[in-house]
Amino acid sequence: RPRLGRPDGTDPDGFYAEVARAYIEYARQTRAPAPEIAREAGVPAGTARGWVKEARRRGHLRPGRKGKAG
Repeated sequence: RPRLGRPDGTDPDGFYAEVARAYIEYARQTRAPAPEIAREAGVPAGTARGWVKEARRRGHLRPGRKGKAG
């Protein structure tokens, strides 16, 4: 998987698919994947959480469960 960075606006759906792939990868390693995504992309954790939320909205991730990554 390529390193995640800030979106450039050319392929929003592709970007959120990449966010989903990163989320799934980090969810296997930690209970808090969003901060890991933030660290990788060089953005605040809140931004990464927003990306995850949008990836879920677009159907790239299953609906979240409180307290559970994945």
